[in-house]
Amino acid sequence: YFVIAFPTDRLSWTTTSRRMVPAVQPATDGRFRVTGLLPGEYYLAVVTEIEPDEATDPRFLETLVSMALRLTVGEGETRRQNLRIGGR
Repeated sequence: YFVIAFPTDRLSWTTTSRRMVPAVQPATDGRFRVTGLLPGEYYLAVVTEIEPDEATDPRFLETLVSMALRLTVGEGETRRQNLRIGGR
């Protein structure tokens, strides 16, 4: 699976936005690290598959919003976030 972080500002869902970062795959222990996020508000979602062009496709990202976790990243801040896959 993959973890994808993308800005809450839909105008930033473009290939040229500095707020977009590549999706990451967690390590075998389930830990993941998303780097390069500028300060701001983001959605964090888990997907089983993602094609490179989907990471900036507004139609694809819109399907993730309802299941994504919303978080705010401050200047120089490091965050820890637990995510649950499937289930309740």
